[in-house]
Amino acid sequence: MNRYTDCGPVNSAKSVEKECKGLKAKLSDDVVLDKSLEAKLIEWKSEVLSKRCELEARQKKVEDVVAEA
Repeated sequence: MNRYTDCGPVNSAKSVEKECKGLKAKLSDDVVLDKSLEAKLIEWKSEVLSKRCELEARQKKVEDVVAEA
């Protein structure tokens, strides 16, 4: 067998490299998605905290009105 007909290891290495590049690209996409979701979670937590503070303030006003009556 000469070196020109036995391309198995070369093809295998190229296949592994291609798969590795694909996995790196997917990992990169996943990291970007993860950061995006983390930012959205922080935004939602902030909104929930704001709404909670508004609700507590309204509740206190209602309690004050009821206490005056």
